[in-house]
Amino acid sequence: MSSTNLKAALEFLNARNAWEKRCKEDEDRLLVLSRQLSGGLSLSGSTSARGLPKSHINDRNDIVSQVLVSLEKKDLSILNGALRDPKSVAAIVSFRSGEGDTVLHVMVREGYHAAARLLLQHLPYSGSKQEIIDFVNQPNNWKDTALHLALSDTDSEVALLLLNAGADPYKKNANSDTSLYLACGIGWLDVVW
Repeated sequence: MSSTNLKAALEFLNARNAWEKRCKEDEDRLLVLSRQLSGGLSLSGSTSARGLPKSHINDRNDIVSQVLVSLEKKDLSILNGALRDPKSVAAIVSFRSGEGDTVLHVMVREGYHAAARLLLQHLPYSGSKQEIIDFVNQPNNWKDTALHLALSDTDSEVALLLLNAGADPYKKNANSDTSLYLACGIGWLDVVW
């Protein structure tokens, strides 16, 4: 291996290690946040015809909190119900965590792939094509899109769903890595090309 290739490989490994450390820190923060949120929410009890709790939801963060807590319990019913309500969809799409993550980032990072699929399949009924593309390509504070995270988690099915929804494989993150570059690094050039 030439010194140029070796240097590039070492840079890639260092960037990958930094990313993995950041993901672990994010997982720890999400777990703390999720536990805090679940302490104040009642997911049991009666629900409306849309699957949402009958108690009045007056804040978009309440909706997103209930969705995330239910996903932690591997329950898609709250998300499914929320996707039938335009105000809930708006809350889900507009949510940003302190780290800049959208609900889609959280779903992909935390392995809620069935929920990510459900959300992506529902979006065409909720907005224009450009709004969907904008949502799918929203970066977090590290400029990672959901596609960056899907490729980092090596989930080809979610990556393909994101690409079909309009994810941009050329969008760069804070490390100047494109999703295309990440795909090459794991041997998935055929997934994004």
